[in-house]
Amino acid sequence: MSESHILRISNHRHRKKSKEAEASTNHEEIVNNALRHFNSLQSALCSNTIPKAIIHQRVERHPLNSPQNESKLSPRQSGTRHGRLNSAVSQNLSDGLVSPHTNEQLLAIKVKQLQSLLKEVSLQSAKQAEEIEGLKHALCEPEDNRPLRKQKNQSEKIYSKTEPPLSVDDIQSDTTNNPPTDNSIFISVNKIPRIPSEFPPESRFVRRNSSASNVSITHHSPRFSIQSLQPQKHLIPLPSKKESLDVDHRNWLYHDPKMKSTRKANLPPIHIAKEKEQYVAEIDIPVKPTTPVLTPLFYSEIINEISEAEKKMYQERIAKVESERDALEVELLSSYRQLRLIREKTAKALKRAVSGLQDVKRGFLRQDDDDIEMSQRQRAKPTKKPGRRVTHYWLPPNDASQPSEDGIIVEDDRTGVSITTLKRAIADNLFYIVGRSPSLASMNDLYLALSYTVRDRLLHRFLASRAAIRNSPDARIVSYLSAEFLLGPHLGNNLLNLGITADIREACEALGLDLEELVETEIEPGLGNGGLGRLAACYLDSLATLEIPAIGYGIRYEFGIFSQTFSNGWQVENTDKWLRYGNPWEIARPEEAVQVKLGGHCEHWVDEQGRYRTNWIPMKSVVGVPYDTPILGYQVQTVNALRLWKAEAPESFDFAAFNHGDYMRAVHDKIVSENLTKVLYPNDESVEGKRLRLEQQYFFVACSLSHMISQFLTTFPDKSVVYFHERFAIQLNDTHPSIGVAELMRILVDDYLITWDEAWETTQKTFGYTNHTLLSEALERWPVALFSQSLPRHMEIIFEINQRFLSSLDPKWKDNAEMISRISLIDESGERYVRMANLAVLGSNMINGVAALHSELLKTTVLADFYKLYPERFTNVTNGVTPRRFMVLANPELSSLISDHIGGLWPKDLTLLRKLEAYADDPKFRAAWVDAKIHAKTVLSDTIMRVSGVSVDPAALFDVQVKRIHEYKRQHLNALHIITLYRQIKRDPKAADSMVPRVFIFSGKAAPGYFLAKLIIKLINSIAEVVNNDPDVKDKIKVVFLPNYSVKNAGKIYPAADLSEQISTAGKEASGTGNMKLSMNGALTIGTLDGANVEIREEVGAENFFLFGLTEDQVEKTKRAGYNPREYVVANPELKGCLDMMLDGTFTKHVLYVGEGPNRISKIVQEDEIDLFKPIVDNLTYSDPYLVLADYEDYIRVQKQVSEAFRNSEKWARMSILNVARMGKFSSDRSIAEYVEKIWRASKVSVDVGGYAASQSAIVRSSSFGKLAKSPAGSTGNLNE
Repeated sequence: MSESHILRISNHRHRKKSKEAEASTNHEEIVNNALRHFNSLQSALCSNTIPKAIIHQRVERHPLNSPQNESKLSPRQSGTRHGRLNSAVSQNLSDGLVSPHTNEQLLAIKVKQLQSLLKEVSLQSAKQAEEIEGLKHALCEPEDNRPLRKQKNQSEKIYSKTEPPLSVDDIQSDTTNNPPTDNSIFISVNKIPRIPSEFPPESRFVRRNSSASNVSITHHSPRFSIQSLQPQKHLIPLPSKKESLDVDHRNWLYHDPKMKSTRKANLPPIHIAKEKEQYVAEIDIPVKPTTPVLTPLFYSEIINEISEAEKKMYQERIAKVESERDALEVELLSSYRQLRLIREKTAKALKRAVSGLQDVKRGFLRQDDDDIEMSQRQRAKPTKKPGRRVTHYWLPPNDASQPSEDGIIVEDDRTGVSITTLKRAIADNLFYIVGRSPSLASMNDLYLALSYTVRDRLLHRFLASRAAIRNSPDARIVSYLSAEFLLGPHLGNNLLNLGITADIREACEALGLDLEELVETEIEPGLGNGGLGRLAACYLDSLATLEIPAIGYGIRYEFGIFSQTFSNGWQVENTDKWLRYGNPWEIARPEEAVQVKLGGHCEHWVDEQGRYRTNWIPMKSVVGVPYDTPILGYQVQTVNALRLWKAEAPESFDFAAFNHGDYMRAVHDKIVSENLTKVLYPNDESVEGKRLRLEQQYFFVACSLSHMISQFLTTFPDKSVVYFHERFAIQLNDTHPSIGVAELMRILVDDYLITWDEAWETTQKTFGYTNHTLLSEALERWPVALFSQSLPRHMEIIFEINQRFLSSLDPKWKDNAEMISRISLIDESGERYVRMANLAVLGSNMINGVAALHSELLKTTVLADFYKLYPERFTNVTNGVTPRRFMVLANPELSSLISDHIGGLWPKDLTLLRKLEAYADDPKFRAAWVDAKIHAKTVLSDTIMRVSGVSVDPAALFDVQVKRIHEYKRQHLNALHIITLYRQIKRDPKAADSMVPRVFIFSGKAAPGYFLAKLIIKLINSIAEVVNNDPDVKDKIKVVFLPNYSVKNAGKIYPAADLSEQISTAGKEASGTGNMKLSMNGALTIGTLDGANVEIREEVGAENFFLFGLTEDQVEKTKRAGYNPREYVVANPELKGCLDMMLDGTFTKHVLYVGEGPNRISKIVQEDEIDLFKPIVDNLTYSDPYLVLADYEDYIRVQKQVSEAFRNSEKWARMSILNVARMGKFSSDRSIAEYVEKIWRASKVSVDVGGYAASQSAIVRSSSFGKLAKSPAGSTGNLNE
């Protein structure tokens, strides 16, 4: 606030003097002093240096915050960790935010403290023999001219940590000796607050009463804190007579421009000096004030009184200060509620300013009890009810805010991002949405309150994004259909994308909360199994970041991917109850529920127009209820939606059956219907499991297409649905949603009577298909009989599509019976199956692989026949991952180091990382790089110790393989390497001395029905049990299997990895995304030429990649030549010794070592079956489908190269830097840009959020507001709303 707007308050109080000095003071002298001061104020007014309005606040210190009451808290409140937390939260939330509700015990303490304070005031007042005479001058809008009460004398005090503020009657103007006159200004100030912990810029210090003319000190230096090393010195010109200055530092007041209040300034003594013929006062502003930070203060209204003569004077001066009106309003008004009030009264500038200040106070009114006064909606002056304590809240004038139509800065609790607003919003959401008082709030309650605060800021942008899409009828919307969306925790990512992490952290600290602890509290939605779901989540993030209008469609699984624990080394699957504490990020839309048909039969007829018609009569139906989750882009206003569908019964309760005592039948429909969305990927080994999985996939596709058709007709009511493809581009993420091809045909042909050829053309132009795997089990097939029972109409449509397709083939292909058999939608080689991949290919205009090698293999293997027919449809889009979550959020130390050297734009343009190459040979930068890596490894080491109880050395090489457990990913090849190292130590214990210390870190889940994968987990845990407890190893090898691999846990592993194990059999991994995330965080890769490894090696350089193993061509040649794994066992004694150790009981005995040195003995504490791991050994020896033994020798050779490279820390750091610098290609932003260009042909839609006031005015003015309220269910809350 500028100097012209600083409140000048000269509080003339006489210090306690001797009786002789007091006797000499008379009424005439006081009046003369008042006149002189009034003249100075009048002169200041004429020079326009006085604001038109001020506000005084009475301050009361919350009695429960005094140190002497700590002992009165209950042991649970003061002694336990939970109690201390709640106590701190309760105190801090009340700091200018909300008055905490207290129990009877705290109320009793409160009453006792108030009684003690009253007694102290009474005793002090009784000891005062004389009344303090003086005047308190200020400018304010006069409310009335009521006489001021007599002032009670009280000895002056400098506030300390334990002293309470001055009493209510501490300073009162004396109307007995000084009656109001036309030349006097009288004001009642009920309380002086304590000083803050630091003096902000533009602070003003005003000396108390003295016989000399008024002297003020304005502190213009930048803000300084207790960390300052030197005190601030100020020289202030003084009157000609230095004796006129009262040099007692206790008589100086401090004016806080933000709080608009005057406080005691505990300044050091003032030194009088003479410079250039003029006396000056030299003040040393203390580095660390002696008084503590303000305790919670409760503000209430003060009646400001002024004479009629002064009121007349103000009116005469209005014309001179009119030009300052708008600027003053901007500083004084900080709530949208003042907009209406300020428009009502604009006739007089002074009255308008005063009204605005009063309404600011009303706008932030909060009360302790549930009877909330909504006085901010009224124009009348608020009154304080007897016995009720109220709190007024203030927004500093320079908080971040949005300008309204009238140029008034407004910040709303739902959208504002200033510290003050965020604190208040968190407290409000805790109190009014979560329904908890601070003293009773759990950590999850606090997490919910913070999440709702962040979500509010997303929804503002979300609605603006919907409006932008509605106003862009030519924009094409991307619809991403995926059975999985592995989103990860929302809170940290949304804070990052909003750019308010630092502000939220500061607000949480002010409330006594730990942001990191709240982020860790969030339960991750387990809506995916691995890379497929995580890729979908990355793509949603990049779509929003690139401002492409999009919506993701999936299933709201009640129980996601299972929660993994270990029992005796075996994987145990536990229910993933991710919704048990609620999900603050989703918004239910029950009014947009969709009914889905299942089973039954079809009826056919020809209508009067000669059209072939079909009516599907279902056996049952379920209701799909949508839940929307906002997905915000990075540093943009665009917020797209993820819509997940939950299955419910049309009638969840059969009342008649219940009345007849058949309680199970009463809820039967509810149970059966909700089973559709209970579990991610139900076990489909049984017929019922297959049926559930098929119906689950059809359910979410049918709901999604119904929603899209509804949106199309809402936006284009006069257009035919044959133009549906112009508005929506649907991407099938793997084969799970491929039933959508038949469903869209059914909607167009049956519901909208579009001809077959037109419907098929629209369908093909709408869909794109992404293939994610070459494994046969991922190319879904459904038995024709089962398909016909669940989806009879779709079976008819698929037969028709197949017949028309085969009939349309070029004659040169029709004679190729084998090709016809392969490309047919129906596999008739045995039991008839529907081939869903073939349906997806036929119904799509573009088919893409997810890595260069993978896309080429699609053309030459599983989809080779279709490539011959439609080569123009095939393309490649290499996968990418979002650097925001997996670099900026997961690895803040490394990200900060990068930003410090190349700037902060790289998270949106990852190609800028190339600039790091210039620092690869800089020793200082390499040292800082290593420090960042060590920090991440230390964090992971602490996590390993906490979770697994294994102590690891952060200086060791962290060898990481984290991914889904599967034979083709070859975790057992990694296990063979560990056994090889262990055997070397057991043969020669001295070999450990020369080994590079390694920590082998595994994490991942095996499918519940995948026995061999679960046995591999048991093998790794058994190896860890033996190796970690064998003294001969000397901690040179540590093995850790971290349970429950998830996005949250991966965020700790990726930054700490030194070596990334990407060792799948060449030609089996489509792409992989874990390889990208690890490389982006500085890990070097050891891997085969499989998936995206090929492109990573091309980008980072062959010299920075540890390559081993057979290529894809060599794998195929080896198999065609008759691969015999036993030949490799016989030829390699080391390999044979490892397999023998797996069978000799070494890893089935749990050994406890007792003693040291030669006295050490071993004791078997538990023993499994000795041939426990025989299935793995037999699989490798007699089958080895993924050529583990063929690649073993080369793998061991390259691992030795890894150890040698790690010994040279400078070389390793350089290789790590170059890996990160050259990973720009693998951002999901690049992937999405390629999808937009090659497949979707969508365009960017910019979003203008606008001010909160403007958006509210738009709602009020909207002529459709009433219509929306009356519109039928399903027509509101849509994508284009």
